[in-house]
Amino acid sequence: MTSALSIYEPEYYYFQKRPALFKKALLITSLAVSRYCKYYEVELLVPERGVKDKIRKGIIPLHREAFIKELIDWIFVNSAVPVFSLCMDAKPMARKRLPKFANYEGQCCWTLSLTPSEFKALQRIWRAHGFPSDLFFHENKMIHVDTTGKFAKVLGIKGTRSYTPLRWKELQKKKK
Repeated sequence: MTSALSIYEPEYYYFQKRPALFKKALLITSLAVSRYCKYYEVELLVPERGVKDKIRKGIIPLHREAFIKELIDWIFVNSAVPVFSLCMDAKPMARKRLPKFANYEGQCCWTLSLTPSEFKALQRIWRAHGFPSDLFFHENKMIHVDTTGKFAKVLGIKGTRSYTPLRWKELQKKKK
């Protein structure tokens, strides 16, 4: 019996405070999650001028670690800015299913779809590499705040602003 998958979101607070953290976190996280994956798909969304090979996809080879490192290097060497899509999953990619590792558009849109035991193993790997264990958090920990103004309410328009747990904590400290 397999455990149900949970969705984990990145704690952007860390990446905003230390932008250089992103590339290392991407490498360590993709290496760890690739253990549970067989297929990959990557697309450079803003390639360097003259780059013809913008999409790579297929089966992750047995020399997994070297392959993933080369793939991450390929992304950063061939991207004008680090805006790309990188997905990995145990099954071939399908639009109607969230892959285990989904990084759409680089730093801003990153999601992991893992079992609780896979996520705990990933947290141990993060700690071993000097990352905080809350680099990602369970999606139900996202804080949503109603920002609908009086005029918008009259029109029936609803506004919401979402915060990661650490961003919310930081905002609460600033209010005090």
